[in-house]
Parts: sequence; structure tokens; C-alpha cells
Amino acid sequence: MGFLDKAKESASKLAEKAGDVTRQGQQKLDEHHGRQDIDARLSRLGLLAYFELTGRATTEHEAEVSQIKDRLVEMEAAGVAIAPPAPVTVAQPGWDQSAFPP
Repeated sequence: MGFLDKAKESASKLAEKAGDVTRQGQQKLDEHHGRQDIDARLSRLGLLAYFELTGRATTEHEAEVSQIKDRLVEMEAAGVAIAPPAPVTVAQPGWDQSAFPP
């Protein structure tokens, strides 16, 4: 095998590896954007639930809740995992937070 053949083979392997890295990067970016979309929808749903619990929900809010729920169900059916939220700890005034490790 001559020098040019080896150089072509090396260049071909390098291009293939670069394509793999690019695809992996794009997949990670898509997953990140998908996660942001889910987080935004869940955050909005939480706000709308708060309005409902405090008696301030409107018919527009009810329609938006339905739309968000439908979209989240579609996403789950498509294989997107919607994990339960992590527990939230709220600091109480006067408490020494250092006594309670996370």
C-alpha cells in the first residue's frame, strides 16, 4: 500500500470519526432542548395548578392545562421519559442549614 493510499484511508477514518462525534453532539443537544421543553411545560403546569388551588384559575388556564397535559402525554408515548421531580427543601428562618446535609 502506497503513501497516498494510507493517507486516503487515514483521512477517511478521521472523517468518519468526526461524523460520529458530530452526531453524538447533536443528539445531546436535542436531548437538552427536549429536557428544557419538558421542564418549561411542567413549570407552567405547576403555576396553573397553584392558580387552581388558590381559586384564581380562569377558563383560559383550564384550556392551557389541557394542552400541556396532552403534549406531555404525546411526548411520553414517543418515548421521552418524564421523571418525577426531586424533593424540594425549603429553608426556614432561623434554622441552621449546615446541620442538615443535602
